[in-house]
Amino acid sequence: MSLAGLLAAAVFALPVPPVGDLPYSRLATPEADLQQLRQEIAAGRPDALAWHYKIKTYLALGELPAVPELVNLLAATFPEDPAFQEAHMMFLSLGGQYPEATALGEEIVRRHPGYAPIKVNLARVYIDSQDRARGLNLLILALEQGPIRVEDWELLLTALGVIGKNPGKPEVVVSKLREKAAENPGRPSLRYLLMVVLTRYGRYGEAREILAADPSLANHPELKLFAAHTAEAAIP
Repeated sequence: MSLAGLLAAAVFALPVPPVGDLPYSRLATPEADLQQLRQEIAAGRPDALAWHYKIKTYLALGELPAVPELVNLLAATFPEDPAFQEAHMMFLSLGGQYPEATALGEEIVRRHPGYAPIKVNLARVYIDSQDRARGLNLLILALEQGPIRVEDWELLLTALGVIGKNPGKPEVVVSKLREKAAENPGRPSLRYLLMVVLTRYGRYGEAREILAADPSLANHPELKLFAAHTAEAAIP
């Protein structure tokens, strides 16, 4: 099974509403969407959930930078909704305004500690702005709230040097993770990450040893799948 298959259970997303059920289910229509939002605000009935779907559409299509008025108005209309503040952060980041984006992202993390997506998306901003260390720390914190999405695993493993165009030497990556896990025994996410990395390298025996030493790790939603997989894998 591939790493993507192993971690498929990590995918989370809002359910997609049936096409046509909402005026927001069309593809990106900036002028019409802005008008729709203004009408809802004027009527005192802006629909936050529906706009969650729409803003995800703009992100998925790569068109968020083209709708600054919509992004700003949503953030102003729903100041306590972290999803719209997060969209504003992504808008700033896509425009190269990294200091402003990271400042906003850190404020969202502080005000909404239980909102898991912000840690991963803020990590993306930090990594894009060449602050790999802060990005990795946020990704590891996100693991503690898990599960995270498959594409977030790709970001994490690329930042670690496990995969990508310029991967690091396996022994160096594993050694560094073992060191960090030993230095931070109160962070089970580091041991969890080490198991995943060992599995990616085909070192199933070592991965099982970590799980055997700390069976509580198997309670993590993703690790239930991980444990089932490694139990069937032959030791090289």
